[in-house]
Amino acid sequence: MNQVRIAFAAALLLMMAAVDSTLAKNLTLVDSPFTDQALTLIYDPTDGTLSVNSGGEKLSTLIVTRATGTFRTSQIAAECSTILDVSANRIFVLKTAGVSNLNCGTVLPTDMSASELLADLDVDGSLLPSGAIDQYVNSSPHLYVVPEPSTCALLSLAGILAASRCRRRLYMH
Repeated sequence: MNQVRIAFAAALLLMMAAVDSTLAKNLTLVDSPFTDQALTLIYDPTDGTLSVNSGGEKLSTLIVTRATGTFRTSQIAAECSTILDVSANRIFVLKTAGVSNLNCGTVLPTDMSASELLADLDVDGSLLPSGAIDQYVNSSPHLYVVPEPSTCALLSLAGILAASRCRRRLYMH
């Protein structure tokens, strides 16, 4: 059984290597880490973590390619132990049973902007039983960049100031 899996994986790798890179999907920036039936890459700029949410669908293959940079391959998460191909600029994951969430680890540099990621990353893959990652939502795959804590704190402070200002106006009238 193990030999069959290895042969299948090798055949799949050869097939993926032959696929033209123009099939890779460009990312669409979104403001939520979850979109129903859409693949979303989630990047945390504080530590460089890259994770994936498949919007409730079962992700069976994932290929993430960097155009200009390199992955920190030594930081691949144990959850991605079925990675078949890892190179400086490509991660290929095969999950035959499918997964809804996947943590690739701290494989990207910290403090990358959304525009840098959009220019750098290409994504392709498939959903179980045999569909493309954009079969349900045309704008898939998505990219969500986790807001930095300082940004969240500033937004919270602005909200508190605005609320107190409104209160003061109410009491003055």
